[in-house]
Amino acid sequence: MEFIQSVCPGCCINCGLYIVRSGEGIKVDYRKRSPVNEGKLCKFGVDLARYYQKERPEPTVDGKEVDLETAIGEAAERLKMASSAETGFLCMGNSTNEEILAFKRLADSFGIENIDCTLSKHIISTPEDLKPTLSVGVPFKSIEEADRIILISINPSLQYPLLLRRVIHAEKKGAEVVMLNPAEGESLELEGAVVISEITQKTDPMLIKMILEAGKDARSICFMKPHANLTGAMLLGFYGVDISEKVKLGEIRSLFLLDPVPGDMDDLLSDLDLLIVQAGMKTRVSEVADITIPSPRFFEREGTVVNIEGRVLPVGGTSRAGVESLLKIMGGEMDFEDVRRGVWEVLGVDGANEDLIAITQGRR
Repeated sequence: MEFIQSVCPGCCINCGLYIVRSGEGIKVDYRKRSPVNEGKLCKFGVDLARYYQKERPEPTVDGKEVDLETAIGEAAERLKMASSAETGFLCMGNSTNEEILAFKRLADSFGIENIDCTLSKHIISTPEDLKPTLSVGVPFKSIEEADRIILISINPSLQYPLLLRRVIHAEKKGAEVVMLNPAEGESLELEGAVVISEITQKTDPMLIKMILEAGKDARSICFMKPHANLTGAMLLGFYGVDISEKVKLGEIRSLFLLDPVPGDMDDLLSDLDLLIVQAGMKTRVSEVADITIPSPRFFEREGTVVNIEGRVLPVGGTSRAGVESLLKIMGGEMDFEDVRRGVWEVLGVDGANEDLIAITQGRR
C-alpha cells in the first residue's frame, strides 16, 4: 500500500490529502495537518478516487493508436508545417507549473504568440499594477480575522465549500458578511473589507474592472478560480490572446490543448485544421483530436501548483512524462531540471513549501 501526499485538483484552493494506492485501486484519505484545509474536504475531494478512475487516453495520430514517440514526433512535424500566426496554445489551468512553463517554452520555440489560460481577456484589460490582485489571493487566516467580508457574484456554498468554512468562522467571531450582485444594480462600497469574488472564462471583464476600481480602499481582494493551477498559469505569464474568440472568428486554425476541461470548448473545435491534445484523462476532445499525447494522472506528476493563498505546493508524484513529452516536441534541448529552475526563477521562490505563503500580492 502506497500513501502519496498530494493536493486536490478540483479548484484553486488545492486542499491537502492522501492518495492511497493498493492492489484494490485508489482511495482518498484525509490529511489533517495540511495548512490549506486542516484536513477538511468538499464533496469533490471526498469523491476524488472516482475522478482518478476515469480512463486515460492512448497516444493516437489521426484516430489510430500509435506508440508515444510516434505521437510526439508527429506533433512536432505538424506544428512546424502550421502557420504560427494561426496556431494557438491553450492551457486550461489543470497542469503543474512545470508543464505550463514547458508548454510556454514550446510555443516560444515555434514562434507562437497566441497563448491563453482562458483568462487572457481579463488579464490584458487590467492595469499592470493591479494584475497581481487577479492572480494571488489572500491567506485564508486573514479571512477568518476580517471584520467585514463582501462576497461579489460568488456563492461559496455552491462553488468553494472550504472557503465558506473560513467565512463562517469569521462570522462567528463577529464579522459582517455581505453578498452583492452588481448585475442587479447593487452598488459596491468596499472600503476596509475583505472582498471575495470569482474569475472564470465566462466572467464579464467589466465586472472585474468594476471590483478593482471600487476596491482600491478595500483591505484585500481575492478572486477565486475554478481550476487547480490557474494561479500558477497567470504568474508564469501564460496569457496573451482570447483563444476562444480567435477560434470562433476562424483566426486560429491549429490548436494545442493542455489538459482540457470536458465541455468547455467542445463546440469550437470541429472546424480546426489541426487539434493536438495532451491530457491525463480521456474526454470527447481527446477522442476527436488529430494527435493525442497522454499525461500521467494529476497525483502521479512530479511538479508544483500555486494555490489561491500563494503557497507553492508539491503535487506529490514522481512522473515527469508530461513535461518530457512537451520538451521532446521542442527538440529535447531542455530537461525537467531546466524547467524546474525556470519555474523557481519566474515565481521568485527557492522551492515548494506548503507551510509558507511565498507569493503575495505585495511581492508581485
